[in-house]
Amino acid sequence: MNKNMNSIVVTGLGVASPLGVGVEDVWQALLEGKESRSDSPKSQFKAPIPQKAHTLEASEFDASDHADPRFVRRLSRISSACLVAALGAVDGEREGDYENACVMLGTAFGSGVYHFEFYEDLFERGLSDASPLLFSESVVNAATGHICHYLGVQGPGLAFVAGEDSGVQAVIHGLDQLRGTDCTFALVGGADEYVDLLHASLSQREIVGEGPGTPFSEDGNLCAYGEGAGFLRLERLNEAAQAERTIYCKLLGGLNLRSRPDEKLDSAVARVVTQCLNDLSISPQDIDLVVSGARGGKQDIEELNGLIEAGIGTSDQPVYLCAPKVNLGEAFGFSSCFQAIVAAKSLEEGKVPPGLDSTPSDLPGQFVLPTEVVETDLKFALVISTTPTGGISVLVMGEA
Repeated sequence: MNKNMNSIVVTGLGVASPLGVGVEDVWQALLEGKESRSDSPKSQFKAPIPQKAHTLEASEFDASDHADPRFVRRLSRISSACLVAALGAVDGEREGDYENACVMLGTAFGSGVYHFEFYEDLFERGLSDASPLLFSESVVNAATGHICHYLGVQGPGLAFVAGEDSGVQAVIHGLDQLRGTDCTFALVGGADEYVDLLHASLSQREIVGEGPGTPFSEDGNLCAYGEGAGFLRLERLNEAAQAERTIYCKLLGGLNLRSRPDEKLDSAVARVVTQCLNDLSISPQDIDLVVSGARGGKQDIEELNGLIEAGIGTSDQPVYLCAPKVNLGEAFGFSSCFQAIVAAKSLEEGKVPPGLDSTPSDLPGQFVLPTEVVETDLKFALVISTTPTGGISVLVMGEA
């Protein structure tokens, strides 16, 4: 058998976001340079929150428009978004070879709203009025459980709790699952939801701002806080070909590591990216597109310097940058997973979405943040997500 037929490919994409529901609508909004900020919801705890955020209300999201209303009415906000995004990744099909599939979700905070509501009920009304159904929705793997139940998945349903890179971590774990088990396919994604207390805390820690954000600018604005859910369907190339599925791109490999003690972020990024590319026998000068988790601030500059140290952006050919958090906000598990979705669509269509008006033009090396849609022949894309605590997650994707 042709060795390439055992490659892992992306055959489905699903999104539930403030910019829209469904990957094609959201992709078109990106190509048009749109962003989804709206007024922040009023804080029930009167927390000091920024005025702007990216929330699902901006897209008039209603899970019952996409899934059985009798099922979704009992779900939390994050579980509803995850179910709709997962259905998008399987084209809405409830009948299929789901028995040996697996579902993996990356999240930073899980169902914060239900969690706070459960303990608020405990505090105000005592144990007798605290609903056990409400508590079950507050656990981080509730969303994966609902997806497995709705589709009839009997394989693993797992949730990974991490930071800004949690969605990319889930994709890496799904890739490992397909390579190491007889799993038929993997639904992998990331999600986080808007919580007013988290909004206040993240703002105070200067992780989010008013937006829209100025990526790769140390003194620029920070992205606003966001929410949403995204999923990718991963499967082996031979099985995808037999089923005549749409193949967006190949998922070649990924790596998740942390910076070493006293190691600067740029050096750590260079080390992780170099190791990942070496493992795949890919030259750094072959990377055409970098989909970054940049959101504004010093961390963006360190990430970019690390990529240059790894050899990306050092040849005569331009390397295009895309920073979708500017459009959809810092949504942790969702926004990092969405980076992989953007890379998949870019490789499929040969298009790089433009940045917003706040995009800087004086970038080092051969990096280019386009101000309008670029149509070009893309071979390899690198997705990178870093965290303030030294987490670094990298994916390498290639044209189908």
